[in-house]
Amino acid sequence: MDVHGRTGDGRTGRKKVRVRRIAGALVAALLALAGAPSGAAVAAHESSSRALASAAEDAGWVGAWGTALARSGGSCAPCTIRSTAHLSIEGSAVRVTVSNAVGEIPLVVGRTTVSLPSSPNGAGALPGSVREVTFGGQASVTVPVGEVVRSDAVVLDVEHGTDLQVSTYLPQAGTRIGVHAAAHHTSYWATGPDQAGTTDAAPFTNSSSSGYVVSAVEVAGSGAAGTLVAFGDSITDGSGSTFAGNDRWVDRLAARMDAYPPAARLGVVNAGIGGNRLLVDQVDSGLAGPNRFARDALAHDPTTILVLLGINDVWRAAQEPEDDEVTTRRVIDALTDLADQAHADGVRIVGGTLPPFKGWPQFGPEPEAVRQAVNGWIRTTTVLDAVVDLDVAVRDPADPTRLRPDYDSGDGLHPGPAGYRAMAAAIDVADLLPAERTGTVALDTPPRVPATGPTTVRATVTPSRDVADAEVRLGAPVGWEVVEPARNLGTLAAGEQVTVAWEVVRAPGSAARGELVADTLLDGAATSASAQVDVVGAGLRGEYFASEGPAWVFEDLRTTVVDRTVDFPRFLPWLADRAGRTEGAAVRWTGTLTPEVGGDYTLWVRVDDGGRLWLDDELLVDRWVDGSREAASRVLALEAGRSYAVRFETYQNAGNARAVLGWESAATGKEVVPALALAPPSDGGEPTLDVTVTAQARCLAGTVYVAVRATNGEDAPVDVTLATPFGTKAFSAVAPGANAYQSFAVRGTSVEAGEATVTASATVDGEQVSTEVVAPYDATTCG
Repeated sequence: MDVHGRTGDGRTGRKKVRVRRIAGALVAALLALAGAPSGAAVAAHESSSRALASAAEDAGWVGAWGTALARSGGSCAPCTIRSTAHLSIEGSAVRVTVSNAVGEIPLVVGRTTVSLPSSPNGAGALPGSVREVTFGGQASVTVPVGEVVRSDAVVLDVEHGTDLQVSTYLPQAGTRIGVHAAAHHTSYWATGPDQAGTTDAAPFTNSSSSGYVVSAVEVAGSGAAGTLVAFGDSITDGSGSTFAGNDRWVDRLAARMDAYPPAARLGVVNAGIGGNRLLVDQVDSGLAGPNRFARDALAHDPTTILVLLGINDVWRAAQEPEDDEVTTRRVIDALTDLADQAHADGVRIVGGTLPPFKGWPQFGPEPEAVRQAVNGWIRTTTVLDAVVDLDVAVRDPADPTRLRPDYDSGDGLHPGPAGYRAMAAAIDVADLLPAERTGTVALDTPPRVPATGPTTVRATVTPSRDVADAEVRLGAPVGWEVVEPARNLGTLAAGEQVTVAWEVVRAPGSAARGELVADTLLDGAATSASAQVDVVGAGLRGEYFASEGPAWVFEDLRTTVVDRTVDFPRFLPWLADRAGRTEGAAVRWTGTLTPEVGGDYTLWVRVDDGGRLWLDDELLVDRWVDGSREAASRVLALEAGRSYAVRFETYQNAGNARAVLGWESAATGKEVVPALALAPPSDGGEPTLDVTVTAQARCLAGTVYVAVRATNGEDAPVDVTLATPFGTKAFSAVAPGANAYQSFAVRGTSVEAGEATVTASATVDGEQVSTEVVAPYDATTCG
């Protein structure tokens, strides 16, 4: 069938792509075994009767890898394409799906092999690892337009994290093949005769970051509970992740589940397509979600589908033509359509809330209102079987409409590796499994931990029924030590609460922020809880000014915050938010820089426009002129543990803006100066409270409002009073990380520039401490 064919009502047809299962799985397995070199000492080896039995059965298969081919692309035939599949789960046999679902003519595949790479993300194959793949016992297969073909089983022991090479020889010239634009691994191809069986990288002279032809790899013998399909757009596809780093949220989730027993695990398939939408078919970004759901999700025979889709529709709200307007109702209807399709197939469907996107060029009040309304529906609807609140996992506590700065890849929309790690940590695997929950776990941790020394973390486990075997394990960021991470709780009665305590110690040089995850198994059934933790005192004080050239004086202070790092490759959204403008702005960061390892260092800045850098009052970089550039200091001998006074200044005249502070040494390599090497100035004198304040004049229905927000950065509750010329609002016991917020009505259509005053008070070490912060707002006229 042609998956682009139109049905009678004008919508794209949704029937599943026909999957051809060609008889001969056991034959292929035996052929593969017979063809293996005797005594081959390779990591993936053919062996036992158990593997043969698994390969012979058309049961127990789970998805280990997958991709969604969005369009038909160019032709390289005759050629051999060698692609990489990063497997999410182990098995004793594999089978491959070759896809012509988006093809335009029948796809002739002359030969297919699987192998292991001889080097990471490379074209060469490990000698002795190449295995032939057959289809009904035949090396060649022709895949009709609109269909896919699953191979016979190939007996092969693979592990979670195995990079499996799949090589396909396409002998027919002029063949246009299916393409997935962003594979996040390198595909290689060799023109000319068949090279599917070679281990040599030399013939593969061409490469691409896209994926082709192969749409799935399944494994047998894992004992897993089934397959999870992650269905979404570029946030699921992995934009902003590390190329070939396997650090997308989907990869991180699979790595978490690898520690579970088989019955609590799922193989994971990534069906994300960059730019994909719920409401509109697109040439390069695939069919609309409901129209590709059967082909790209249900065709994997999943146990569960996790949907994170809709942000590419939401940011177009108020921009589309009236007859194609993006509304909350249309987005909800499309998500409901996905749920109906899943339930009709007996598949569990879990909804992910849409993350924030302030800083993306199309962000605005109307798209944000649609996002909030859609998320409200996702959180409360009974249409979905469960909800994963990914919005909460990655949003900035100081401004929930944007990503946390260190979770942002830099464009305001896509998380980076740290953000994807936080998303995976926020997912309770119990929500993904069809089995009834056997209990809950709650994690109690301070929002901030010391840079050195132990921190106590507690988890409370409560089974909902009698449990014969209970255990809980605490996972921590890389480099953080957990004393006795795994605890066996033995037998628990229904409703019995057991609290477990761990000591967690951060190692020098490790992350300054991360996620703690308590993974619990109750009679083998999984549930989890997570919490984000920061290290105390990390970052520099940033003062954001409205300023004018050519002197760029630092007079009109608009906002003072603590920036954990100075890592703003795309700085304009931050300047707009904090300085109130994207042209004619300046920023000064001050504090101390303390290396954990001594040695020779070079400090460097990357700015657009000017930049100056001082260390202990010595001017090291002086490039106070317009333009984009990187500039470095002389080599500095820095002592481990010694704190150096640092000041970094930049200004923004016009055009693009960026500001990055980094260092380079033998111990660190070239990197952005990490948060734990930085501390804001103490300023001596009276202690102060860590409270971040913003004020902004806004229009709503023709009336001006002054919105004031104060975020508690302390570890304890703080009393806050917000004061403006238009009213005062007091808040008691604002929790750590929480906001005090009030929008004050001006009762008019304009307001002159002014200031909001925020007073915060709390008891610190037995003494009452009070801090006053003044935040300016700009003149605004509505209407």
